[in-house]
Amino acid sequence: MSKSVQSHPEFREAVKALIHEIDIPAHIERDIRHMVDPGLGRLLMEWWTAQDRADADFIRDPLDDGDDPAWYRTDGWPNMGGGEDAVLRRKWEQRARLWMRWHGDDVLHVVDWLIWSLRVGQGWLHDLNEADEPTVLAEAATLDDLVDLATEGLRHRPASESPDRQGAR
Repeated sequence: MSKSVQSHPEFREAVKALIHEIDIPAHIERDIRHMVDPGLGRLLMEWWTAQDRADADFIRDPLDDGDDPAWYRTDGWPNMGGGEDAVLRRKWEQRARLWMRWHGDDVLHVVDWLIWSLRVGQGWLHDLNEADEPTVLAEAATLDDLVDLATEGLRHRPASESPDRQGAR
């Protein structure tokens, strides 16, 4: 499945929106980009691809158990104009924003692990698949799988070591 979503014509725009929403500084994004694509980027795309099979235009808030749940438009508002590029950008900005709203703590935990793993040179970074992607990220089937890997990977990190997500140290 990973190859099919990573070759999706909207994959680059989806990952760009996700990285913007996570607020990864450029100097860190350059270093971990190869880890975002096969892990978080792929899972974001798979999640929305599954949602699109149900409804490509709107999504019900999955965390709202009320009788009148919130609904969100996710089609990029083509009626606002601006051409295909503008619609695609708005679509993935909204989708990344919503995914982070619903899964943000987990995503940030995984990002912290990616940054720390790169900083200390963890061995799993060198175990690559045929596409030159870290195998552990490419094989994660769900966001929960990545969270479990991040939790285990950060378990032995010294308390004084804090990830540098915001670029300040």
